Amino acid sequence: MSPFFAPNKTLSQTQALLEPWLSRLQELGIAVDPNTREFPSFYEAWNASFPLEVVQKVNATTGSRLFPRANFQTKEKIDETFKHIRMSTENNRVQVHFNIKAVDPDNADNAVHPAWRQNILFAQQAVRWPVNGTAEETVAIRKAFQAGDMQRWRDISPGAGSYLNEADRFEPNFGEAFWGSNYPRLLKIKAQLDPFDVFYATTAVGSERWKLNTPGGLLNENGRLCRVG
Repeated sequence: MSPFFAPNKTLSQTQALLEPWLSRLQELGIAVDPNTREFPSFYEAWNASFPLEVVQKVNATTGSRLFPRANFQTKEKIDETFKHIRMSTENNRVQVHFNIKAVDPDNADNAVHPAWRQNILFAQQAVRWPVNGTAEETVAIRKAFQAGDMQRWRDISPGAGSYLNEADRFEPNFGEAFWGSNYPRLLKIKAQLDPFDVFYATTAVGSERWKLNTPGGLLNENGRLCRVG
């Protein structure tokens, strides 16, 4: 796992924080050789830790979940959460995890999913498929990912949501997943400001009124957009 960030901590403070964990790993026979560095700014730390990335994979997508504090309040819930994250690892799902606590002192009235304000762990996992596979094969793999690994994460975090920018087009119940209890109000606003659905995007507000007819059922921009019903 890399990197770990400890904002506003000195090198010695960070080493002190990690020491009990690193000692325990050593006791368990897990070899770890940490490279701990200190930077004068967050930007310099980020720039040194993350190389430039080329995001162009055509055979992978991510699903995400906003795990709330409730998933970490008891040993039983922690064990359950860890169990299902581990199962995704054993299913060869590449994962990225962020420990995030959202702070909103003004309790802003906006479209942000209410689950965001309860979030402690923002977790992503990815699924891959053969580059040269058929559309039908790709759809089957992606739907199995949603029905399997992602559904397990949803089952252990009822009422939580997903982050739209790190999500899958096949996310079920996308209105609830991306906007939660805000969705009915957003649908009314959409009807008032864009009654003819001129502005459309897959999984955007009101997109359930439309269907993409694409070869093999694979959601992309290469098919006809038809009104539902």
